[in-house]
Amino acid sequence: MKALVYTAPNTLEMRDVDLPQPASAEALLRVQAAGICGSDMGGFLGHSLRRKPPLVLGHELVGTVVSCDSPSFQPGTRVCVNPVFSCLRCDNCLAGRQNICSGWKLLGMDDVQGAYAEYVLAPVSALHQVPESLPDEVACLPEPVACGVHLLRLASKQEFGSVAIFGAGTQGTLIQILARLLGYRKIFVSDVNQERLAVSEKLGADVVVHAGEKDVVETIRSETGGRGADLTIDAVGRSVTRQNAIAACKDGGEVLLLGMAEATTEVDFMSFLRREVCLKTSFAYSAADFRRAVELVVGGAIDIEPWIEVRPLEDGQAAFEKMIGNPGNTIKLVLKP
Repeated sequence: MKALVYTAPNTLEMRDVDLPQPASAEALLRVQAAGICGSDMGGFLGHSLRRKPPLVLGHELVGTVVSCDSPSFQPGTRVCVNPVFSCLRCDNCLAGRQNICSGWKLLGMDDVQGAYAEYVLAPVSALHQVPESLPDEVACLPEPVACGVHLLRLASKQEFGSVAIFGAGTQGTLIQILARLLGYRKIFVSDVNQERLAVSEKLGADVVVHAGEKDVVETIRSETGGRGADLTIDAVGRSVTRQNAIAACKDGGEVLLLGMAEATTEVDFMSFLRREVCLKTSFAYSAADFRRAVELVVGGAIDIEPWIEVRPLEDGQAAFEKMIGNPGNTIKLVLKP
């Protein structure tokens, strides 16, 4: 089969590779489409210790069942996949926290070949049927939506007051939509990409801030009467966005960290402690979060289709370079074998 293989930092190559053979409780899927995630981009750049070449990346996918030993998923069934494979036996899994399973694996990482290929394997337990009427590029969205569902489930809600989102990429945009669905009353979005901020405005952000032109923290505090936002969310993961999320949060407020662009950030913990700000981190999603994300996408609650770009798998190298270098107003780029 054809596969887009990560062969070295900044390099993807189309190669002929062996067709994977399903084991017991696994399904062989023909991939219809697979989205590019920020973590895939980090792997492509050589920043991920758990993504080593040669490796087929990709974990946001929709496909059709080719073979499966479960009567629930007959050949031809259209499915999306929860790509976080947990053991289902450890204490965290049994408590419904599969995202922090002691032995979790992810499609397109370590020794698990991913979805940028004509075919891919997935556990039967990870499959979720989706209707044929849902466009391929939309049917890929439950995975990134699930990250936002999980993150906002961690928030204490603060009576759904104001929320400031740092980053207007895929995750920031999806979180903005989810926050509005939940009832947050005032939504701030900041980024350095004016085209993406224009998308945020069209999707109903109350205040957008170009971080390269204005002081984001000062703007948020000014718009909230000097208090700061009730909830701040870093959807980027750089030191500057983490620090700004903390600084823009009101005293006694809450900061949620999702982005993973950088491993370390220096924080003034004395100020942090005195302000009694609650800090939480969010990683991936539980099985319940993923099911909820499927419901939201299938039900039409998540509409970013005008800002999804579709390219053939053969354009993978150029697609990654675009999303890293100059994504414009593209919120999600999807590859199709």
